[in-house]
This record gives sequence, C-alpha cells and structure tokens, in this order.
Amino acid sequence: MQNTARDIAPIADSASSRRVLILRSCRPAEFAGAVRFARLRHPDRQLVALSHAGHREALIAAGVDDVIELPGLRFGIHRLSPLKLQQLRAERFHEVVIPQMTAAAEVHLNLYWLVAALRVDRVAVLPGSQPPQLQGTWAFRRQLPLLSIRGLVDFVDVPLLLTLLLLARVMRPRRVEASNQTKRRVLHIIPSLGLGGAQRQLAEVVNSTPPDKYDVHLLVFAASSTDFSRQWLTRDDVQVTVLKHWPRLSYSMFEIAAHCRKHRYDVVHTWLCLANAVGGGGARLARVPCVVTAVRSLSLWKQTWYRQWWYRPVDVLGARLATAITVNARALAADFAWWTWLRSDLIHVVHNGLDPSQFLVDRRASRTDLLRAAGAPDTAIIVGTVGRLAVEKDHKLFLRVLADVRRTRPDVHGVVIGDGPLREELETCAVSLGLSGAISFLGERHDVVRLMAGLDAFMLPSIIEGFPNALLEAVFLGVPSIASHVGGCRDVLGDEGRTFAVGDDAGARAALAALIDDPAVASAVADRARRRALEMFTADHTTRTWLTLYERCLTEAFQS
Repeated sequence: MQNTARDIAPIADSASSRRVLILRSCRPAEFAGAVRFARLRHPDRQLVALSHAGHREALIAAGVDDVIELPGLRFGIHRLSPLKLQQLRAERFHEVVIPQMTAAAEVHLNLYWLVAALRVDRVAVLPGSQPPQLQGTWAFRRQLPLLSIRGLVDFVDVPLLLTLLLLARVMRPRRVEASNQTKRRVLHIIPSLGLGGAQRQLAEVVNSTPPDKYDVHLLVFAASSTDFSRQWLTRDDVQVTVLKHWPRLSYSMFEIAAHCRKHRYDVVHTWLCLANAVGGGGARLARVPCVVTAVRSLSLWKQTWYRQWWYRPVDVLGARLATAITVNARALAADFAWWTWLRSDLIHVVHNGLDPSQFLVDRRASRTDLLRAAGAPDTAIIVGTVGRLAVEKDHKLFLRVLADVRRTRPDVHGVVIGDGPLREELETCAVSLGLSGAISFLGERHDVVRLMAGLDAFMLPSIIEGFPNALLEAVFLGVPSIASHVGGCRDVLGDEGRTFAVGDDAGARAALAALIDDPAVASAVADRARRRALEMFTADHTTRTWLTLYERCLTEAFQS
C-alpha cells in the first residue's frame, strides 16, 4: 500500500454530514488512537465505530458518535449475512479507518475485503507503528488481488514451519569451540519487550549475566507499542535486533537461522512457546550447539482460549530440538511433559528470580501514594491485584469477591493495576456489582512496585499461571497475599501460604477475610514467606542456575 503526500490535517468538504467509519479491529489503545486520528482529520464529521456487540458504551466513551453492532465475536466479509452487508452498503461513508495491530496488510485481509465491499470515498489504514496510509477507494481495491495471493502464500506458512522443524531435527549441531575462549556468545529470543512476566525475567537474567564472561544479544519478534520491559534492562551493551518478517513463522525461522549463523552463538535461550519453536528451530538450522527453551505457562490456554490445530505439533517438534527444556514451576513440568509426550524427568525447573534491592520501599510513603492514585480515604483497607487484563487472569473473580467482602467490610477498596483487552468489560462488570467508587483501575504503570507496597492485601485469582512475578513481588514487599492454587503460586507462597481452588469464590473470600480480620497473623505469615523468597527466588540465584545449565549443555556438546 502506498503512502500519499497528504498531511494528516482537517479536510474541508461541503458534505460535512457524511460519516467516517472506524473498524474496531484492534486493542483499545490502538482504537483510541484511530479515533484521535479521525477526529483530527474530520473535526466536523460524525465518527461511527463498526464493532461486534457488547462494546457500545466503551466505544462511545472513546470518542465516537455512534456504533454499528454486528453479531458474533469477530467480523469480516465472510462472517456477514447478505442482509447485513446490504444494510452497510446502503450508507455511503466519507472515509473508513482501519486500525491494524501489525504492518502486514495480508494479515488483515478479511477487513480489507469488507471495506472494499462498502460504498466509501477513501480509506485510511493505520498499520501498527508505521505512518498512516491514505488512498482513494479505487487504489485501495486494486491492491487486493496481490494481497490475496500473498495471503495464500501465508496459508502454507504453518505447514512449512512444521516441515522446517522436522528438517531442523536432523541438523547436527556444530562442534563447541574450546572452553578457554574469552566470552561465550548468548542470544535471548522473545516475542516482544511488552508487559509480561517472561519479559521481566529475561531482563533480570540479562542484567545478572557477567559481561566479562558472556556476550549477550537480544532478538525480539516485533517491537511493541510500549516495549514496557525495557525499563528493567540496566545494561546498555546488549544488542537488540527486531525481526523483519514477523508474523510469518517460516520466514522468521529462516531470518533467525541467518542471524545465528552470522554471529555464531554458543547458546540460544528462547522464551515463550512460539519463540521456543520458531527460535529454537532457527537456531538448530544454524547448527547452534546449545538451545535452551523456557516454558512459562500451563498448556490450558492453548486448549481453551487461543486454540489452533498446529499448537501441539509445533510444541511436540520444538521440544525435541532443545538441548535443555526448562519450566519455571513444578506444576508445569508434568503439564508440559503430557502436552509434548515427553518424560517429565527430562524437564528442568528453574524458578523465577527478582532483585531484592528493588523492593526496599518505604511502605508508609507507598500507602500515601497509592491512596492518592486510587482516590481512596485514609481509613480504607486496600486490596489489590496486578496483571494483564485478560481472561486467564480471572479479574472477574477478584471483583465478585471484593463486592462480597464489602457487604460486611465497607471500608475495603479495590485496586487493579494493569491494562489489557478486557479493561472495558471489567469496568462495566465493576459497576454492575455495585463497586462504583470502591474500586480503581490504574492501568499500566511504571511505578507498580511502589504502589504494591502500599497494599494491605494482594490477591492473584488467575486461571492459569507459570511462576507469577506479581505474586513474588508482593511477597518480597511483605504484603500479605493469597492466590489461586495453580501453576507456581504454591511454589511462591510455600506450603503454609493461603491458596484457593481456581474459580472458587467462596474459598477466595474466606482467604481474603482471614487476611483482613487478623492482620497480625497475616503479617507474620507474610514475613515468613518473604524470608523464604530471599533464599530461593533472587535474580542472582536464578541466573546462576541458568549459567550452570548453559555450561553443562556446552560441556556435553563439546564431549560429543
């Protein structure tokens, strides 16, 4: 798609009554940016959002004037009935704005064909972090056949990925160079540097890796809109490379292989499932001696919410390319062994670790800051949770428990720190539960630790987890904590920690009430959990474990 020379500025047009249509085809932050873009260009026109049902209030709040709702959870031309398409075509839109989450046009082909079927004067595409692309309808439609061909090429992307993984399986790693070399070359591969526990752990490992012994590089699949975890990187000598061919899996594997051959890495350390497969496969194609993969979450999310037919075969093949497979909690070893048909004794447990010095916070000053941010009274009991606002974190349970507890303890005030695709839905849910004025959604913050230190109690209600960094942070801060009994939550809290069954409102309420009703006992339990964490879950301890694993794998490769 070609950029035009037109500046992004208001467009004068006598037919100011015609409307601008904005597709709700992205995350809330990108949609809000699309609304600002459209309002700047068309200050006098009516902005209309095209969305599936259930988001009218949030879209109106984002700045649109009207909403056209479609049935189902997603929309594209192949999902519309002829009657609905005819209704959409009955109105001529002055412009359609297509916010994209990536710059790859063919990934959004279903939206393009939908727009091509409408009666519009011009089209504005907002391709991720790239500059806006503006063009007339005829030029927009003319590119669709070529995009469709590229889309068909991408249709074979996954089969080609599986073929490459089979090929990588028979590639023999190159011989390890002599161990008396000055530095080992290590490449970390991760999908993005956005907000997440894996990103935080990668930063801790990179920061703690001795620069005199290891030359560390970092490769990410795509630059996110925030690159949130860069705040945790304290080293400025780490080379960061962003892939050019993501989200095409097979192309990305070839690109990773070329990158690994160029730099002759001794160790490639991958983080999260797609990086484990695509990154591990690329490293094997380049004959890297040691490939360490890091599984960070239960397989439940692949079975339940984000199902794709190829997830399991990719994991099965990718796991057999690794020199060492690691998980970050005991519960994940058995789960991943079942998922990939491996023996659990072949999987190493490497717990997360954080730098304790980052949690030396004045809790009284933090409480003052938190009360101010939340708009809560000084006498409030602040119960909080931290995490991405997504289905697997089960924030709705947190809201239900909070509403239930407040029936007997109206002084309890809830705080939710984090952002994500469910924010609008959760805010609506809070209102329906009667929590208006009793809960604060603080969004994505760079002062999370300082705010967490001001909590009276912390709850992690997740449905799935690996080893939860947010829970470990609360423990390091000495905040009394409860969590669902899933993944590594029991690893963090210890056997005496207060956990409840996944989705168990009554159990979560009882656990929270115990913290609130007996703060002395809760503080004593929190202190014991903190001392245990200082022994087992520091960044230095975890990094030593990783480096020992690297050297063991390299020694075995050298001997073979």
